[in-house]
Amino acid sequence: MKFKAIAKASLALGMLATGVITSNVQSVQAKTEVKQQSESELKHYYNKPILERKNVTGFKYTDEGKHYLEVTVGQQHSRITLLESDKDKFKDGENSNIDVFILREGDSRQATNYSIGGVTKSNSVQYIDYINTPILEIKKGNEDVLKDFYYISKEDISLKELDFRLRERSIKQHGLYSNGHKHGQITITMKDGKSHTIDLSQKLEKERMGESIDGRQIQKILVEIK
Repeated sequence: MKFKAIAKASLALGMLATGVITSNVQSVQAKTEVKQQSESELKHYYNKPILERKNVTGFKYTDEGKHYLEVTVGQQHSRITLLESDKDKFKDGENSNIDVFILREGDSRQATNYSIGGVTKSNSVQYIDYINTPILEIKKGNEDVLKDFYYISKEDISLKELDFRLRERSIKQHGLYSNGHKHGQITITMKDGKSHTIDLSQKLEKERMGESIDGRQIQKILVEIK
């Protein structure tokens, strides 16, 4: 059965089970208007369960001018929206050897997982251990700087995954989004000197959720919590 047909069947089952399918995806005018999220909203979003699948096959298609990639593993079906350059990384039709990092948008209980970006190429070879261990520094207010190693296991890793895992860790271990600690940034520095910056006071922009970087070339990660 083709992926699109599976998607329709899954959606139909969702409608039978719930009576109606709703989506709470917030619309944002990209790069011109940013919706500010509260501390509690950010904490809720970055504490959500994630679904990760490696070395799977997805089906890309276009519907009403929007680009999607659908992945079904077992009985778990996911529809991933592709934005910006992300939509050009994959060909129409079947795409094999991909990894997906899925974080559901909205809080409805529909059968299908609706996510944005987070699709990357699977590793070209199998690694016994991690492929890179850049330095991770955590700066929180006037407290001493904490240093550790951050373990990277993917050659091609999405900003969405890095953003989520670093914020999730900071929420659990360093009090991010508690007691007013809502501000700051994540800075990912590459070995060639280039850097990627993420604002902690808002969710990662949708247009950046599909961006990916070479995990082997990350030199340092700095998380500043204010």
